[in-house]
Amino acid sequence: MQVSFNSFRLALTPISFVYGAIVNIRNRLYNLNILKKKKLNCLVLSVGNITTGGTGKTPAVILIAKELIKKDLKVGILTRGYGRKSKKTIIICNDGHRTEPGLSVDETGDEPLLLYQKLLNTPIAISNNRYKSGKALLKIYSLDVIILDDGFQHRSIYRNLDIVLINSLDKIKDHKMLPAGFLREPIKNLQRADLIFFTKSNLIKMKKSYLLNIVKNFNIPYYFSTAHNRLINDCQNKDDFFHFLEKKKGYLISGIGDGLSFELSASIIGKNIIGHSSFRDHYDYKQSSLNKVIKKLKALSVDYILTTEKDWVKIKDLKSTLPIFPVELIFSLEKSKDKLFNLIYSRLNLRHPISEDNANKSEHERPPRIN
Repeated sequence: MQVSFNSFRLALTPISFVYGAIVNIRNRLYNLNILKKKKLNCLVLSVGNITTGGTGKTPAVILIAKELIKKDLKVGILTRGYGRKSKKTIIICNDGHRTEPGLSVDETGDEPLLLYQKLLNTPIAISNNRYKSGKALLKIYSLDVIILDDGFQHRSIYRNLDIVLINSLDKIKDHKMLPAGFLREPIKNLQRADLIFFTKSNLIKMKKSYLLNIVKNFNIPYYFSTAHNRLINDCQNKDDFFHFLEKKKGYLISGIGDGLSFELSASIIGKNIIGHSSFRDHYDYKQSSLNKVIKKLKALSVDYILTTEKDWVKIKDLKSTLPIFPVELIFSLEKSKDKLFNLIYSRLNLRHPISEDNANKSEHERPPRIN
């Protein structure tokens, strides 16, 4: 099966050359200022990647938004809402007291709905045209910073800071241009970034990451983040619950960009995980598809299912004869957090506190942008 899949990807190589040529021409037009960038009337911070998903972008957006909000900054988010069925522009904001009427994953997409659930008083505009939705957002809300979700390739909007995420688990064989590989644009274009995060660095020995040596040559600040899964469980005695899981047989279900990292980190929660049904990213679960999986699991005497938060927003309203427990992905910067956010505030020209660790260090001057 693996051989045939690799052969299929190899057959797509000519298409990848065409796609790569189009991407290079488009970037060249932006670099020459022939294609113009439009400015929104506030600071814009882009969080993106160079591959098709699996980098932990949504948890990173949540972390960055929460940190900015802690500093009393008014934050909004522009996102596309990939996989949603609605085409209209939607603006939502969770005030902590009520749910937006008619709000559903079909209307918003899975990632914007998760952002809505995680971020209080943070307006989110969902649209394919993020410049127009940004202007619409600013007509309603007075914002200090807009986070452009999945914005690295969305060059039509000017940004003050470009943060790019790289999955530490990426392999060199996958880094071919779409559709033969997972690259949305060539690796060399990472030079456009202002900051780079290597995500999920705790799941691999970083010296094995071939991308680390490439990034070192770009002279761009880079940081390492870790990924941990945490069970979302409201039971009163969590110790008894985890003890219950250890004795039972579990199974994973996910439709995300990087199923491998879910397997690696979920095994810490459920010690006896016997398998994983990994669907394509943003998979649209139906009752029939869930029933099919559960039928197979019952034949294997599975006791419970673990799934991601992103999948849970689509699964929770379906019926299941097996208990399904959602798992939250925790994006952590550990010791580099203060240093990183001081740098972010500096690049955005915002006043920011200097941590004790950095009190005696001079601030970096912002390098010239590569447009």
